[in-house]
Amino acid sequence: MKKRFLTSISVVIGALTLLCGCALYGNDRSRTDYVYTYETDGKIIFYGVESVYGGDRLVFDKDAGTLALEESAEEVCFADPAVLDGKTFPRNSFEAIEGYEGLTEKLLEFDDKKDAPCVQAYALKAEDDTAYGFCNVYTSSTGFLSGGGQVDVKKIDRSILFTYSPVTNELTVLDEIKKGCVVAFNQTRCIYFYDRSYYSKEIGKEDAVKLCEDGAYDTGSTHYSYANFYFNGDYCIFKFHRGYNNYKKDYDNFLLFTMNGKKLAELHVPSNFK
Repeated sequence: MKKRFLTSISVVIGALTLLCGCALYGNDRSRTDYVYTYETDGKIIFYGVESVYGGDRLVFDKDAGTLALEESAEEVCFADPAVLDGKTFPRNSFEAIEGYEGLTEKLLEFDDKKDAPCVQAYALKAEDDTAYGFCNVYTSSTGFLSGGGQVDVKKIDRSILFTYSPVTNELTVLDEIKKGCVVAFNQTRCIYFYDRSYYSKEIGKEDAVKLCEDGAYDTGSTHYSYANFYFNGDYCIFKFHRGYNNYKKDYDNFLLFTMNGKKLAELHVPSNFK
C-alpha cells in the first residue's frame, strides 16, 4: 500500500510539472563569490574554494601548471570588497552596504516586473569609491514545491554590466549581453554563461573567447549537480559538482582560468578523496 501511495505521488508531481510547464529545480548559476589569493614560492593560494570531499584551499603551482586541494589549519581574514550582493528571488536577500543603498533601486529598474522582480547582482568597490559590477535579469523563477523561487539560468533574459557613483547616484551601463548570465568580472572584462558554455570578453566589445562547456548542467528532475564561481581581478575558478546521488560516481571538477580566457589548470576530485 505504501509503495502504491508513493508511486501515485510521483505520478501527480510529474503530471503537475507537465501541465504547469515548470520544473521542480533549475540550473542555478548565481553562486558567485570574490576569491582571496596569496602568492608564495611560485604558488598561488586561493582561499575559500572548497570541495565537499575535503580540503579548504586550492593551490596553483605556477611552475608545474597544476592544481591541488589542500587542508589548512590557518585562519585567514580578508575585508569583503563587495558593496552589493544577492538576488530578489523568494527566500533570498538583495542588499547593499551603507552608502550604496541607491544602487539597489537602480538595479531593480532593469526588470519590468515591479511587483516581483527577478534579478541577481554583484558589485565591488573601485579605488575611487565608485562601484562596478553586473546585474543578471531573469524572465521568471523556477519551481513550485519550494515557493517557486529558484534561480534557473534557462530563464536568463540579459546581463548588464555597469558602474555606479554613490556621490551622484548615477548608474552607467557599460555593456548588455542578451541571453547571457555573468558569473565573474573585473573592470575591463567579464566571464558569462551562454547556451551551456562559458565565454570571456572585453566589456563593451563583441568578440568573445570560449572557455569551456558547463560541466554541471543538469537535465534531470532532481538536479544533484551544481556550479560555483570564484573570481578576482586576475583569475576565475569554476567548480563543477557532478552529482548522481551515488558516492561512487559523484565528483568535483575545478577549472582555473585567467580573466582573459586562458586555461591554466584543471583538478578532478572524486568522492573518495582523502
